[in-house]
Amino acid sequence: MKKIFFLFLFLSAFSLFAESTRVHTIHFSFPVETRTLNKTNFPARKYLDLDSNFKASYLGGCLNWNKLIFRENGLALLFGVGTGADFAKIPDLSSDFFEGFLISGKFGLGFAPVKNKKIILAFHGFVGLDLRILDLETKYKVANISDEMNYRLEEFNFTSGFDGIFLVKLTERLGLFSALDISTVFAGHGSVEVSRSNDSSSDYGSKELKYKNILNGINIVPRIGLCWGY
Repeated sequence: MKKIFFLFLFLSAFSLFAESTRVHTIHFSFPVETRTLNKTNFPARKYLDLDSNFKASYLGGCLNWNKLIFRENGLALLFGVGTGADFAKIPDLSSDFFEGFLISGKFGLGFAPVKNKKIILAFHGFVGLDLRILDLETKYKVANISDEMNYRLEEFNFTSGFDGIFLVKLTERLGLFSALDISTVFAGHGSVEVSRSNDSSSDYGSKELKYKNILNGINIVPRIGLCWGY
């Protein structure tokens, strides 16, 4: 019975891809996110003396590749990866922006109510993951003493949400791809490591602030680019 069951799964999966329209996209995305970060430790440094919950905002620009699969019965699948520049601002830490990179991936399952040789409209529920590493360096002088503060922000988050995509064929081979994602972080964690140098005070040094993300924030990602394959 087990062999028959696994054979059925294999044939079902093969049928899913064999009877499908497959579309590839190369596109740009511009993630915009606001979130409240929840501290999980309380480092004894006055420049990390933040409230238990503190605000952060993010803005990025990424290059992405997606593979979209559409079945004749309307079932829609999506696989995607992307990477690019990312910026963050945490007003309670600094008035300047953190700068670095973001790597993301997503998998979606949904339905395409409109699908023909000219246009495709589809909606997905999806899960994804984001990895970002950002840095910030600030320098200033106090009483003729040069002071330097270095920040390193690292995050790894699992996300979930919904998207809507629209494809329109422009030529025999190429089309225009556009989409909008709305998601939240359902589980994740991060840290901000801060080091202060060129100061004689024993209160200064390197310390790490840790935080967690649970059902937190709103992430809006508009997307636009090219597609081919249908």
